[in-house]
Amino acid sequence: MAKNKVRKPKAASYTTSGRKLSNNSMVVFIAILIAAGLLGSTLVFSFSGAIGGGRGAANTPQTSEALIKQYQETLKSNPGDLKTRESLGVEYFTLGTTNLNSQKPAEGQKQLKLAIAEFEKVLEKNPNNAPVLGDLATSYFYTGNTDKAIENARKALVADPNLAPARMNLGIYLASKQQYAQAIEELKKVPAGTQEETRAKDMIKQYQEILGAGKK
Repeated sequence: MAKNKVRKPKAASYTTSGRKLSNNSMVVFIAILIAAGLLGSTLVFSFSGAIGGGRGAANTPQTSEALIKQYQETLKSNPGDLKTRESLGVEYFTLGTTNLNSQKPAEGQKQLKLAIAEFEKVLEKNPNNAPVLGDLATSYFYTGNTDKAIENARKALVADPNLAPARMNLGIYLASKQQYAQAIEELKKVPAGTQEETRAKDMIKQYQEILGAGKK
């Protein structure tokens, strides 16, 4: 099969509010992190805005750091507070992707791994939380574990089959493993009328071209 270089799209992640984080320039860093292979609320699309001032409009590093300390203090006295724990995970995720985008890969990877740990703890108590599963998938993707990203994106879609960002991200994860036919099938399932629909159609065309070139 011919090797076609594809501009890696960005994944998205979603918080429980279903609002996006803005991480539009992650493509270069994802290409570096996953050079062998793609992209992202669910980040690759990320999940932000309502919870802790994250998810929706990405916080500054200083704001995220302050919120992380605040959430850590709250969890010391109430470790079972899942909403706060989820918010902590979101801020780690926000700070991690910001550092990746600022060419600070070591810091970014460390914070994304902390986000994974918090999201996993939330899911121990609430395993069907689709937005958290989507954020977890994206966090795994950004840390180079595409298999875990695919696994958790699928779980998110079992919990919420209409979670469009998770569906599109799943297509991206599959394409990063050169599973273009499977990626196309997932992208065709992106719900009509969502803001992801147009992008999904563009990606389908791109992957079809790759498959076609490989047959020549």
